[in-house]
Amino acid sequence: MFGAVGILADGILVADMHNTTPMFVSTNWEEYRRLRVILRQHQNAAVKTISGTTLRKCAKKFDLLDGNKLMLESESELTILMDFCIYSHQQKRTTLMMKYLDKLPPTDDADETLVREAMARPRYSMYRVEKIIQG
Repeated sequence: MFGAVGILADGILVADMHNTTPMFVSTNWEEYRRLRVILRQHQNAAVKTISGTTLRKCAKKFDLLDGNKLMLESESELTILMDFCIYSHQQKRTTLMMKYLDKLPPTDDADETLVREAMARPRYSMYRVEKIIQG
């Protein structure tokens, strides 16, 4: 839930009730697409580090296991599960994403640095739809 939203000439300034530090959310679609490519490459690489044991542990938390069989109702459930595995599931006080990021060589690329910093501090939001208004 957002506490404040301010529309600027080149983007949207957002502050939420859980984080008092405002975030700048760009509306520059070229920048978004460029960063999204970098993010997708890293996430795909990080997902490859998920062991079968870790995947089963995470799936069990979401009640998605029937024995050793993964029971998904949609592809979006798989996306949520993989995000949980790499960003939230902790092994020895660290996440798979932090292990992955720690192994990467240093970079001077500003976009790469921005994506890595965002991946190191993931944030989630959950929403409950109370009413659907047909439009």
